Amino acid sequence: MNVVAEAVDGEEAVSFSRLLKPDLVLMDLDLPRLDGLQATRRLKVEFTKTRVIILSTVGDETCRRAAAKYGADAFLPKGTDIARLLSLIREGSLNGTPQDNRLAGQN
Repeated sequence: MNVVAEAVDGEEAVSFSRLLKPDLVLMDLDLPRLDGLQATRRLKVEFTKTRVIILSTVGDETCRRAAAKYGADAFLPKGTDIARLLSLIREGSLNGTPQDNRLAGQN
């Protein structure tokens, strides 16, 4: 597993993805210039195989539904245990789609 870039905003996340074509993107919802939902939507349209896991301090059902609508593969609170997050990242990178998808509001 290699971290290939870190973006400061949603526009940069999309630009880096165009350049680097990552297997998986960890996306924050609260980003300047282009929020995480809009950036996720752009990524999923351009790069259908790139997986997007949204991490957010806001974890209500409305946010989870919006993440699903915009194409996120998973939605996790920022306080998620690091072992759990790494497991989900590995699963998404190796198998294509995370099995433990948190978009449905499961905890």
